[in-house]
Amino acid sequence: MKSIFKMMLIVLVIISQMQVSIPNAEAVSKGKVDAKTISVTNFEELKKALQDMTIDSISVESDIRFSEDIKLPWRNVTINGNADKGVVIDAGKYTIRAEEKYTEANRTLMMENMKVLGMRAADYKFIAANHGWDVVFQDMNYNGPQLVKASNGTVSFGGQNKVKTLYENATVRHVIFMADSRYEGIAADGAKRAAFGFDGDYVGGRAVGKVRVEQGADVTIAIAPQDTGGLYYFPAFDGKVYDIDVAEKAVLNIDASGTALGFAARGAYYSTPTVNVQKDAKVVLAGRGGGEYPTINLQEASVINVHPGAEFMVSGNSVKGVVTSVGGSRIKLDNPKSYDIKNKKPQAPLFFNTKNTMLQVEDASVMTWTKTGGEYDRDPDNNWEKNETTTTIEGSSSKNTESTNAALEAEFQMLDYGRISGSGEASSNEKPVIHAEDKTIKVGATFDPMEGVTADDAEDGDLTADIKIVRNEVNPNVPGVYEVEYSVTDSDGNTTKKTIKVTVTSNEKPVIHAEDKTIKVGATFDPMEGVTADDAEDGDLTADIKIVRNEVNPNVPGVYEVEYSVTDSDGNTTKKTIKVTVTSNEKPVINAEDKTIEVGDTFDPKAGVTAQDAEDGDITKDIKILKNEVNPNVPGVYEVEYSVTDSDGNTTTKIIKVTVIQKEVYLLTADEYEMYEDYITGTNSANIVKVQLVVDGVVQNTTGTSGRKL
Repeated sequence: MKSIFKMMLIVLVIISQMQVSIPNAEAVSKGKVDAKTISVTNFEELKKALQDMTIDSISVESDIRFSEDIKLPWRNVTINGNADKGVVIDAGKYTIRAEEKYTEANRTLMMENMKVLGMRAADYKFIAANHGWDVVFQDMNYNGPQLVKASNGTVSFGGQNKVKTLYENATVRHVIFMADSRYEGIAADGAKRAAFGFDGDYVGGRAVGKVRVEQGADVTIAIAPQDTGGLYYFPAFDGKVYDIDVAEKAVLNIDASGTALGFAARGAYYSTPTVNVQKDAKVVLAGRGGGEYPTINLQEASVINVHPGAEFMVSGNSVKGVVTSVGGSRIKLDNPKSYDIKNKKPQAPLFFNTKNTMLQVEDASVMTWTKTGGEYDRDPDNNWEKNETTTTIEGSSSKNTESTNAALEAEFQMLDYGRISGSGEASSNEKPVIHAEDKTIKVGATFDPMEGVTADDAEDGDLTADIKIVRNEVNPNVPGVYEVEYSVTDSDGNTTKKTIKVTVTSNEKPVIHAEDKTIKVGATFDPMEGVTADDAEDGDLTADIKIVRNEVNPNVPGVYEVEYSVTDSDGNTTKKTIKVTVTSNEKPVINAEDKTIEVGDTFDPKAGVTAQDAEDGDITKDIKILKNEVNPNVPGVYEVEYSVTDSDGNTTTKIIKVTVIQKEVYLLTADEYEMYEDYITGTNSANIVKVQLVVDGVVQNTTGTSGRKL
């Protein structure tokens, strides 16, 4: 029997995926070109940016409500929704419709940090990108009819995601839940749909859809949460999907009204439909409805592989069992950490209408409960220790049971059981775990590298006493970042190492960041505007700033003081005083006077003209000549008009008069006659003090203008 048993353990199905690849999620998210970023604040700006082929990165800065569909040209583009700043996008019944391209070189649409609402009344989509596109969501919060339809692309989720939809969460070719991401999905919240519909085109006539739950990802999916009668029968992943892989330390939790996991009778899969639950992963499948649908429905010959150290928990509530499968299907539980299959429906079987399906349990215990229903929270009716067992399920019964445990082989009857459970030894040979976190201490403080550090092991329990300090660089008297490395080994020789960072911070006073200010009279003055405080140890202390003194009267021009104070957690206090100048909002002054010039003089209209403003100071350079009528060659009275505007928009004008006068010409005449006293008379201006009589170049007489002879 032993040799026969070993032959039965030979892997019967070899799956080749050489020709069917799924894009790496990280590569998809980073595949976009260097971005030209633009910020948008309304729908029209968003629409314009999405349609602009030169823009690769868009930041939505305020709430937006869609008013129509948006056509998206084929290119890599990222949209940041700034949900962490409270921004909400209301798509209503409208859609971002991506240009379709029938090509293998997809473009990537990345939506990050986004909260989106949609009209939960019809089968609308927020994004329609059917051909030529991959879509990546990073920190997406969506509530609407359907998040995305990307039937021939890969849809990836990274970061923290919450998706609640009236219909499917998404329609895809492939879906990836990226490493260490979190996904909370509610689907079919008002219609009979799956969580993810796989309806991509066939490749070589075959269905090629894949699900990847990457390492450390935590995925929770609820299907039709309002249905308690088991009326919804679509599984979480439905359609052209054949390969579901849950990676190491990942979790996939599906809570369905009816069927949680299934492969449809398609007959055109790329290879045998398979679910792989990798080492240390956990899969929880629940069919809560109580209707006629099993939790697992394998309508196509399928394989479920549960690898060593993994957990596989399945519960149902159906008169038609927890598992239904066709001939050639296989469920293999290989040294799992734990497994559990139970039907909460009283007197209902675990398997129903099952055809030639093999159940394998390797290196694990087998416990069974008779089918009383409920939670089965009593001791098992049968408990067989670690063994290797293979049995074939037909209908609801088991046959051809072979086991390394003779009692189990003789007594095992699947038809009688409402629950089967057990555990393997894979989890018992795990590495120990060191619990130690990064630390921050003040300069001069005492540092104990073992404080708060513990270790435990699945088999050995508490190993804290066995921890060794491999390296301790910490100097508590010198600020800096240091490392401490720990090591611990369990009784099986498994060794774990862990390194933490210890930051030694200086005990400096906090710093207040505040600058002198100038405001206009009548303006509103907020003494805290632009004022912040931080501390080397405590970080941001802005909220702790106190205003010690505020003299500012914004209605009266003058120079005032504001004094601030802040205290850090060590009791160190910093004060800072700033000056606030309240300036009057007066008009500027033009300094220009009336002028008199003589005919022929040069006239510069700006000579001697200046302008001053109370706030702006000297603004002479800003003076404009609005009118200049002066003609310095023609006597008369003219006007020159000046204008100047200050930084507040206050404008002053001034007009001066410019008088142009005729130059005076003085002329003396004399007749030919004998001259005696007082024979020569005439007029003179005030600046002439003497008159000379010159005859033939000889001075004959000199007389003062007063008449006195000189």
